[in-house]
Amino acid sequence: MKIHIISTSYNSNIFAYNNINSVLNQTFLPASHTYIDDMSNDNSIEILEKIKKSKDFSLINEKYDFQFIINDNKKFKIKNMFDLINDSKKFKDEDIVCVLDGDDWLSSINVLKEVHNSYQDNLWDYLYTNWMYSHNKKVGISRKIPNKDWDPYEGAWLTSAMSTFKVKCFRSIHDKNFKDDRGNWFTMGCDQAYVLPILKMSQKKHGNYSKVGFINKPYYVYQFLENPNKSRDDSTGKKMANDAYNAVTLIRNRGLIE
Repeated sequence: MKIHIISTSYNSNIFAYNNINSVLNQTFLPASHTYIDDMSNDNSIEILEKIKKSKDFSLINEKYDFQFIINDNKKFKIKNMFDLINDSKKFKDEDIVCVLDGDDWLSSINVLKEVHNSYQDNLWDYLYTNWMYSHNKKVGISRKIPNKDWDPYEGAWLTSAMSTFKVKCFRSIHDKNFKDDRGNWFTMGCDQAYVLPILKMSQKKHGNYSKVGFINKPYYVYQFLENPNKSRDDSTGKKMANDAYNAVTLIRNRGLIE
């Protein structure tokens, strides 16, 4: 049972350093870390090139499989994840994927150790932790699922970062769950597009959420307001927020597609 980190990235700027170093400094190292740049138009590529040439990059590849992927066509998060997990032979069904966005990072050197131990002890389908904002350290909204009858499509969004899952659970999701009603891959709302199906399928299989774990520690640092290349207040930021709302509304109203 190996751990693989997937980092999808767009205009991540200098925060790529935090992301990559937070994995490198773990007491329990992953089998692989794949960092995907999805056609950034800031200085992210320049920063990634500097990382490639650094001594730390050489050190990383002595410890685990680290790969940069620079897209030449824009896929957005869920299509990047789908292609990587389904096409790569290094991802085995019983392995664990940890989703760490390209401008976010792990808050503690023991995150992967605790995640691995928790899977080993409980054989989870899905395990999530709490998170905190990078700018003020305020703890996020993640909390334990209240009861066995809770519906992930109807209930509040409780199970966000850090998001981890067994490879086999992701691969069992029908790809229609990742697309809108016209067959276009979601560009926003991508987390709920894959998390909600995993939760619902686990509940249906086991009759409860006995295979969904929660570590109530802010192990994930969410960079939300510090990147000047990702303004949340301009017209682009407002459009993204509106697109995310529309995507999530569709995902939730439609429910699980089997």
